[in-house]
Amino acid sequence: MNLSGARDYIMNKLKSELDPFYYYHNVAHTEDVHRAVINLSENERLSKEEQLLLETAALYHDSGILIKYIGHEEESVRIVRAALPSFGYSNQDIEIIGDLIMVTNRIEQLDTLLKKILFDADLDYLGRPDYFIIAQRLRLEWNIFGEQFSLKNWYISQVKYLENHVYLTESASQMRNKGKQENIHQIKELLSL
Repeated sequence: MNLSGARDYIMNKLKSELDPFYYYHNVAHTEDVHRAVINLSENERLSKEEQLLLETAALYHDSGILIKYIGHEEESVRIVRAALPSFGYSNQDIEIIGDLIMVTNRIEQLDTLLKKILFDADLDYLGRPDYFIIAQRLRLEWNIFGEQFSLKNWYISQVKYLENHVYLTESASQMRNKGKQENIHQIKELLSL
């Protein structure tokens, strides 16, 4: 598996073709999820091969947004199937990566550690100090491509989302739960003003 080549290919494609109004689903988000996958993979003591598969899935997980917004995960898997054979990925590798990508939108299928790590990495920001910046990027993007949210309604929905969200790996829980609780507290303070 040539991770370096696969990474360069998709990052160049995202940088040159991505709609500038994707304030959240952009190169920075892809890089962020990739960094979180590396961190969680090391903490969960994955094998080198498992980590390579996860890193590839992280780099490609939102690439389908180049084709469509809603349901972009399926398009991401199509891109994986088309691109990765030329970087030395086997059919089995590609199937695993495709399955990983599909769980970023479906919590009920999180039945392996690899899937749980990618799911946690995709939402790593929920428990970080930069949560508010990243969440506002998502709100702006949704205001263009999906639901319209006033700032107050956004924060109300975010409190519900954060309170119901659970990190699935021990590593993510240890690293991010305290920060997530602090973010919930801050949102509730803002709503009480």
